[in-house]
Amino acid sequence: MGNLAHALLSVTVAGMADPARFRRGKAYAADGSVSEVEVEPGLLRGWVQGSRAEAYEVAIAVELMTPPARVEHPERGDINRLMPQPEQMVVSCTCPDWDDPCKHAVAVLLAFAGELTDDPALLVEWRCPLRTNSRVAVGSRAAAGPPVEPPDPFSTPVWRTFLGDPADVPVAPFPHSEPVAFAAADVHGVDLGALLSDAVRRVAR
Repeated sequence: MGNLAHALLSVTVAGMADPARFRRGKAYAADGSVSEVEVEPGLLRGWVQGSRAEAYEVAIAVELMTPPARVEHPERGDINRLMPQPEQMVVSCTCPDWDDPCKHAVAVLLAFAGELTDDPALLVEWRCPLRTNSRVAVGSRAAAGPPVEPPDPFSTPVWRTFLGDPADVPVAPFPHSEPVAFAAADVHGVDLGALLSDAVRRVAR
């Protein structure tokens, strides 16, 4: 059923756009300019790298329908019924092209059509109120790896040199009092307890 969904949506998009914009959008979809497609009930969103540094964001809203009996494996009749017609879609894009649809919207729709080949259930997610949200790395159905944590800015040698090594600083008491020492509290690799102890020592001089 995936090939049927792919073909029907591609034909629909070809009928929506003028030939020049359809060709440009098809080229965008083919060369990897569509980085991601997000699917949720009634809304398809995609990001297309165009002529500027920041990707254009495309949104295609569609009327919702009753889900089929087999949500995970829609049959031929389900695909035909769920395939939207041009008048059932509202297309928008952050690009300055006012044509409806622009080449970026064409690219997102065609990229989504390509993903339907492997997973026609995505059409059900788009057209039915199932409360789902799928992100598709266009061109690959492989699961993405875990997010990469950004480097800790406080763990750099420059930052540590600026702070010094508080662990080596002796804690001095207030005059006529017992030594003050704070419990260790590690935040971003910095022992705040030691820093507070050092601050107390300096004030007590």
